[in-house]
Amino acid sequence: MDRELGDIQVDIANHETRIMMSLLAFSVVSRECGWVKPELTDEPVIDIENARHPLYELCTPTFVANPIKSGNTQPYITLVTGPNSSGKTVYLKQVGVLAVLAQIGCWVPASSARLKPLAAILAVTHAMPPVISSLSSFMLDLSRMCSALDRATRHSLIIIDEFGATTYETDGAALLTASLDYWCQRTRPRYSNAPSEDVDNPYGAPPHVFVSTHLHQVYAHLQYQDAVRCLILETVEENGGLVPLYQVSEGRATKSYASAVAALAGVPPQIVTRSTHVCESIRSGKLPDRWELVKNEKERTRCEIIASMFISYDLNDPVEILFNKIQAFVASRKGVSTPASGIFTESSTSVTLEPGSNSEFTRSDTVTSSVDSKIGMNISCFNSFLSSSKKKSRKGKKSAALQSTSKHDHEEQGPSGIPLNWNVEAILSSGSSSHADLCRDSTST
Repeated sequence: MDRELGDIQVDIANHETRIMMSLLAFSVVSRECGWVKPELTDEPVIDIENARHPLYELCTPTFVANPIKSGNTQPYITLVTGPNSSGKTVYLKQVGVLAVLAQIGCWVPASSARLKPLAAILAVTHAMPPVISSLSSFMLDLSRMCSALDRATRHSLIIIDEFGATTYETDGAALLTASLDYWCQRTRPRYSNAPSEDVDNPYGAPPHVFVSTHLHQVYAHLQYQDAVRCLILETVEENGGLVPLYQVSEGRATKSYASAVAALAGVPPQIVTRSTHVCESIRSGKLPDRWELVKNEKERTRCEIIASMFISYDLNDPVEILFNKIQAFVASRKGVSTPASGIFTESSTSVTLEPGSNSEFTRSDTVTSSVDSKIGMNISCFNSFLSSSKKKSRKGKKSAALQSTSKHDHEEQGPSGIPLNWNVEAILSSGSSSHADLCRDSTST
């Protein structure tokens, strides 16, 4: 018997000991923390006064207690809104934890509690999909919502936290609104004079539903708004910041104060300011202004001029055209004439961006910026590069003629002997290269 089944008496004794230790733990915790005995009733109601989360109240110096009411004279569906970090998720968690404690025979952290035993507690919350799973975060949320819609009865408690936040805002709000309308339809016979035979059907009555969301347009699109109770977690704006009170009251939030919460989280002030400006522009239907990365007006003008030169440059034209323009512009900023040596022979104090254009940029100051210095450095390096390319082109002219049937016969060359399909992108990105690296590249070429 012992070989086949083991020592049954010892296993039974160990199991009895575990049960007794759990009951003793319930008793000790309930007495030391000041919990109360819940009242179990046959009425489909959850009525808890001054409810507290059993773990959060031990981890914080002060914990704000809030009531939990659903069913009987109150709507069965509760919609909780409020700014970020205002305590919505903690409120929903304590609803589920207190329901579990009451059903396993433990007292609950509250001043009074009355509820009916539940058949199921269904949670639709965020969860990271497993690595081996092919489901996305939104698909995982949808699967949990489908399970709640299919399994929920009038003896169920459903907790929904931020459903629809992992997809487009409009689509998420539409799915959440339709799901709440599905449960609201079961509530209608209880608030009307219609026959109550549907109440005897477990699927004909609504479950207890607690929802938290930042999709503030959900309530406005509900089909049965009188079947939904709206709660808000109160906050106070102080000195440009946001102070959460963690107190539940009747009402609906109109905005999430994401910028204020971001500032509390330590996000850099310039990012918070910019995000606030963009948010206001989106709400007003206007495009936000450009972010002024360059504060100096003169430097910004120089950058815009140089950028216009690169934008107007045709890749089919010789490279010298672009750099002649840049050299002339740099010379005009420095107040000196363009050197006559090298391939850059244009000497002018103004630069015309396009042939035939009347728009010119003239020198307005004699201050040499770091941008001008870098451009001048790169121009001199490219000058030497193109000169060396000329020499190589003359030396290889004879061999190129003998190999006229090779694959290089179809390459067009510029006036300096440089193939036009040469890596122009390397030249355009030379502003971030050092003088030594640039010359090294030209020598290797």
